[in-house]
Amino acid sequence: MADKQNSKKNILRIGQRPKIAAGIFLIIVFYLICFIAMYMTRKKVQVYEVNAGSVAYTSTFTGLAVREETVVDSSYTGTFNIYQHEGNRVKAGDIVCTVDETGKIAGQLSQYTANAGDQLGSDDIRSMISSINAYKTNYGSAGLSGLYSLRSELNSVILGAVTSEIEAGLDSILASSGSSGSFQKLTADQAGYVVYSTDGYESLDDSNFTSDKFDQAVYSQKRTENNATINAGDPAYKLITSENWYILIQLSDSQISANGLQNKTSVTVDFLEDNISTTANFQIITKDGQNYGKITLNKYVVRYCTDRFVNIRLVTTRPTGLKIPASAVVQQSYYAIPSSYVTQGGPDGSNGFIAEMTDSSGGTVQTFVSPDILTDPADSGFVYVSRNELTEGTNLLAPDSNDRFVVGPTGTVSGVYRINTGYTVFVPIYIIDSSDECIIASTKYGSLTNYDRIVLTARDYSENELIY
Repeated sequence: MADKQNSKKNILRIGQRPKIAAGIFLIIVFYLICFIAMYMTRKKVQVYEVNAGSVAYTSTFTGLAVREETVVDSSYTGTFNIYQHEGNRVKAGDIVCTVDETGKIAGQLSQYTANAGDQLGSDDIRSMISSINAYKTNYGSAGLSGLYSLRSELNSVILGAVTSEIEAGLDSILASSGSSGSFQKLTADQAGYVVYSTDGYESLDDSNFTSDKFDQAVYSQKRTENNATINAGDPAYKLITSENWYILIQLSDSQISANGLQNKTSVTVDFLEDNISTTANFQIITKDGQNYGKITLNKYVVRYCTDRFVNIRLVTTRPTGLKIPASAVVQQSYYAIPSSYVTQGGPDGSNGFIAEMTDSSGGTVQTFVSPDILTDPADSGFVYVSRNELTEGTNLLAPDSNDRFVVGPTGTVSGVYRINTGYTVFVPIYIIDSSDECIIASTKYGSLTNYDRIVLTARDYSENELIY
């Protein structure tokens, strides 16, 4: 009988074990479901690691090129022949172009350019391809004048390749034709780069320019074409006589402020046409109530010798500090206390306040308190203290005075949420420059440091929020 009872007890115990195991399994499954649900529905934090650096600002402008240019007029009427490749540097006494008053020599000179393809080198070919590609890029805006410019550029390259051939045969042609008296050589009276176009802006400088000179819609050039008829008194060519030149740009107040140009003496200039970058001297000129930037260079004048308008990009940098995205900045309310109430005390002589407190017997005692104090960057006469470190309504005493200030008024302090410890901690910052990115002074307040991890989108979070 006893054996039967023990057997029943054993059977009951064995039957209960699956139920307990099932209950534990269900609890684990429920926990996993809750964990997955919390993971799937929680905010996905984007983290930014603080690094030292500076912010680069860029703005694009179409500038007015100002050079030392001398226009040379023809003293003769006849067929104009280009002798130097445009952009060539000539010295005083070099032949730049010729004028055939009778037209007899032009035909004989053409034999020297008939087989010009045989004279073209690899650099000439590359120059011609570059001119054609530039024309294709600006085809929509270049119009018919762009086609004429392209033709002149190609002709200049070809002419440059056969100039030595022409020079070698010119004297013999003149001797055999007996026309030397009617064939005029125009020589340079000074050194410079040759350009076969004029626009009336040659005497322009930073003292006599006007705002309408920036209007490209009314701008026009006059080119002296090869083998065309030229009249006495017409411009034949011009010489750019100095490597020094400058670019004028129109500047609004907002552009000056956004790019930090107020006190800049140098800027980085990117030439958009061919992606050249250089550093240039810079100054702001104010004329007739309008601001202009003057960008002074001492190179590349020959590269843009035929361009009056130059597309550039200014690149400026601001002070170096800790760099953070503007989206990481959040404002927090702090107690605003007159700075005259700050005094020194305690065993270490730290800055703090004299506060009136109530003791255990209900009496009033004066106590020195030393919370973290933030000075106002704008020097408004106030300091800021976290609302977690002082109690609203506390009386503060001014040192060496009976004046009292009741803690309560607030102001806003900029900061970020640091998440090094897994939850958000508000860290005040001092911004010294801002746009899409902010530069903060690493020595001011000193709470945020290099390589700290902060929340990228601060507006989506609050202080002391668990992140992970």
